[in-house]
Amino acid sequence: MVKAVCDWAVVNGLPAVTLTKFRDVAWNGPFCARLGFREVEDLSPGLAAMREHERAIGGDDLGPRIAMRKDLAPAGYA
Repeated sequence: MVKAVCDWAVVNGLPAVTLTKFRDVAWNGPFCARLGFREVEDLSPGLAAMREHERAIGGDDLGPRIAMRKDLAPAGYA
């Protein structure tokens, strides 16, 4: 599913894909890192708003979360 989202984003000219994950789930970070995602701490306004929403609905009560980003090459550039 993550690959499909990244492929869609490239075709639609988006520069990157971001996501949030639970930090302490052992396979989360390594899986996304293998797909080219890296942890980010300097959040864009939109990603900061998403993190605030996750906190507001109790998501952080389930464990610490991280934001990750994958920069994408434009379509036709691999």
